[in-house]
Amino acid sequence: MKKIEKVNKSVFFKPLDIAFYAIISILIIVLLCVFLIPKNENTLEKIEIYKGNEVIYTYDYNLLQGNIEKLPSETLIEEYDENNCHYVKIITEESYNLVEIGSNYALMKDANCSHYAPCVNNFSAIKKDGDIIVCMPHQIKIVGVGNKQNSNEVRI
Repeated sequence: MKKIEKVNKSVFFKPLDIAFYAIISILIIVLLCVFLIPKNENTLEKIEIYKGNEVIYTYDYNLLQGNIEKLPSETLIEEYDENNCHYVKIITEESYNLVEIGSNYALMKDANCSHYAPCVNNFSAIKKDGDIIVCMPHQIKIVGVGNKQNSNEVRI
């Protein structure tokens, strides 16, 4: 009988037990947050614009400026800023492509390749490393380059 009374009078959790369980619970929550919350490691560092297989223009998000690279003959690039966006227009004798570069994206805004313009209408905005927009008739390719590069990654 004494044992039953002693058990009934004892505290179910002692203060050290509660502290131990609280520390374990906090540790589990922290570990879940570290491993389950997605990290924003795949942000854009720059946008590269190709004509054929040659880089003709690079926009650097760290410097917030573009750089005209080696241009093929009969190719002209015009740049301007409007509404917090940077615009790059690639002009050749018979064609043009207009690229809009925003604070964390790039997209093909306009092109005269056809009335359908698949590069304008079918591709979503470039928002991370490896995203790509291609205009086949004009041989223009826009590629997002981020800070997460895998050695096994295949670039097109």
